[in-house]
Amino acid sequence: MLSNGVVQVSSGITDSTYAINVTATNAAGSNTFNNALIIVTSSVAVPPSNLSYGADTIKIYAGDGHTQNVSQISGTATFSYSLNTSPTELGITINPSTGAITIDTSVTQGDYVADVTVTNSAGSVPFNSVLLIRVWPDVVRFTTDILPIIQTNCATCHTGGPQTNYTIYNNAKNNISFILDRIQRTQGSIGFMPKNGVSLTSTQIALFQNWLTDGLIE
Repeated sequence: MLSNGVVQVSSGITDSTYAINVTATNAAGSNTFNNALIIVTSSVAVPPSNLSYGADTIKIYAGDGHTQNVSQISGTATFSYSLNTSPTELGITINPSTGAITIDTSVTQGDYVADVTVTNSAGSVPFNSVLLIRVWPDVVRFTTDILPIIQTNCATCHTGGPQTNYTIYNNAKNNISFILDRIQRTQGSIGFMPKNGVSLTSTQIALFQNWLTDGLIE
C-alpha cells in the first residue's frame, strides 16, 4: 500500500483470492476497514503448441517394438494426450500423461500416421500427422536365425574349436562373404563347409543370403 492508498500486486503472486484489510490513519487516529478490497488473481492459460517427437518419421522392423517420447511441447502444464492412427492400429498407443507413443511388437508391416490431441486448462489442440510410423518387414537376425544353424552344423570347427568362432556375431558378420562361398560349394569339394558334413538345406543357405541382404542385423 502506497501513501496515496494505491494497492500494488506483484507479478509473481500465486493464483488465489485475497481479502485486503486497510487501516487508515490521520490526525484524529486510526481506523481499520476489514475486507476493504477483494483481489482475485488468475493466470491466463496458454494452449498447447509446438508438439514434436524429435522426428517426422520413425522406422522400425516388425516385431521389434518401440517407444517414442515427446521431445517438445509448449503451453501451460499440465497436459493430457490422446491418439488416433490412420489406418487404425490398436498396437500403437499413447501414454495419456506423458504423450509417449508405443509401437507394440504385434504391429505389422505398414505406414501409420499418428494424430495426437493435446489438452490443458486452455482447451484441446489437435496435431494432425505429427508422426509417421513406418514399420518395415521383419528381417533375418543373427541371434534367432543364423546362430542356431551355426551351433548345430558347425560345432566341430567354429564354436570354440581351432577356427574362427562364428557363434560370435562380429566374427560371422565380418566373414559373411567367406561363409556364403563355402556353404554353397559342392559337398565334399575343397573348402566345402560344414567340413566333413552334409550340405545345408536350400532354406538354411537362403537365410544366410537374406541375412546379408537385410543388413546383417544382430
